[in-house]
Amino acid sequence: MGLSVLAPVRRVHIATRNHPVGLAAPVVLHRGRAGRYDGPLPLASALDCAAQALRCMAPMAALVIVDSALAARRVSVAEIYARLGTKGSASARILLTLADANSESPLETIARVLLRIHGLDVQTQVYLAGVGRVDLLVEGVLVVELDGFEHHSGRAQYRNDRRRANALTCMGLRLVRFTYEDVVHRPNWVVACVFEAFGATPPRRFPRTDGTDVNC
Repeated sequence: MGLSVLAPVRRVHIATRNHPVGLAAPVVLHRGRAGRYDGPLPLASALDCAAQALRCMAPMAALVIVDSALAARRVSVAEIYARLGTKGSASARILLTLADANSESPLETIARVLLRIHGLDVQTQVYLAGVGRVDLLVEGVLVVELDGFEHHSGRAQYRNDRRRANALTCMGLRLVRFTYEDVVHRPNWVVACVFEAFGATPPRRFPRTDGTDVNC
């Protein structure tokens, strides 16, 4: 479907009304109503995928899928809430409150949620005059830029990054930059850096966020 995922899944997830027979590989079965699908292959809809992900996947992995579906305008938050219903979906509905249609990559989803669960106000993809769009704006004063695998370090990008940094300084805003490796493999350090940029004391204990899970 073109939706982002945090990591390749190890088992296929199947929505079914009945118990399928003759399965050749380990699968995760989602019993109940099997939604309609369009096209030559029996793929569940983006709405069903988003709702089921919130129910059964690790929180961060689920949010990456939901953010991607929202950003692509494939689903809406209201539609997901309706599909989840109320029976047995309390945790999924709470998790959905962390979703954000402005997220442009799994890296942004991880960083945003990581900071929000520590009580910080985080806005995504904010446009600033003279600078352009920034990945995250924290508490209205700290810009967080995220350099993923697609980030280019050519001369033009190098000059543009310095221009943007200078413009932010002239506006009285602070700037920190993190790489994919920082956010995914060193989340505690990322949180500490952000708090220190405010001159605040970070929490003593951070939730476990190794890129695949997060305490919510």
